[in-house]
Order: sequence, then C-alpha cells, then structure tokens
Amino acid sequence: MVKIHAPGIIRSMLAASCLAASVCHASCIPADDENFEPEMCDVMLPPMAHIDITDHHGDRVEREPDCNSFRPSIPEIYRFFSRAKSVSQQAWSHELTWVSCYVSGTVVFKDGRKGSWHVRASAIGTIDIEGPAPVTFHLYCPDCRFHPFWLGE
Repeated sequence: MVKIHAPGIIRSMLAASCLAASVCHASCIPADDENFEPEMCDVMLPPMAHIDITDHHGDRVEREPDCNSFRPSIPEIYRFFSRAKSVSQQAWSHELTWVSCYVSGTVVFKDGRKGSWHVRASAIGTIDIEGPAPVTFHLYCPDCRFHPFWLGE
C-alpha cells in the first residue's frame, strides 16, 4: 500500500501518478507565500540507468545572463533530479521564474522505461515517463544553488 501525505491541490494528482507510474511522493511542504514558494512535494522517480543531454536551447544573449553559461554536465543533471521537488503545473507555469535557457535530453530507467526531460537555468524542469500510463512531472529545485543554475550560490 502506498501512503501519500500531500495536502492541497496536488494530492489526487500524486495518488494517480504514483499508482500509474510506480513513482511516489513521500510528503509535501505547504506553499510559503512570504518567500513566494509554491507547494512542493518530494518525488521518488524510478532509478535512472542512463541520461543523455541531446540539445541546448535559448537565445544566445538576452536580458538575462548569456545562455552559453548554462551548460550543465550529466552529473549536474542527475543532481538536479535527485534534489528537485514536484510542483503543480499551475505553479510551474505561473509562479516560478522562467528563463529561455534550457537543456533537454532522454532518460532510460533501470526498469526499462524511457522518458524525456528538460531543465531550465532557473532550476525548473519536467520529466515525461513513458509507459502504459505515461506521466509528466513538473519540477522545481530550490536547493539547486550551485553552478550552473542561476539561483545563486
């Protein structure tokens, strides 16, 4: 039996995705309006066997720092996924900082499933897990205050 402790708007989404994709959320942190943080839930993605970076995206130079400075390595992408929290699509789309600079790629999980992902320089991203019940997770990593992310070190 899977226990989910997730108050608020994303509880039913978490239960459905946990059962359908063998991906579970352990607990959630309520929204922190004072610090402009959305509700965030721990996510336990299936163990990853392999990650590839397939492309870098974004304007070369724009109002934000130069996108050429966002070139994460494979270990930094693994680190992002190990620290990221799940957020609602609404929070991901409307409450978190977006920048045009991002990398994208593919992932193979140890159970044989495949997926695709993208991670932005502002430490947000998504991971799509294929399967009979495909699922997309919207992710935010407030603990990714390390190079190459732009949250500050």
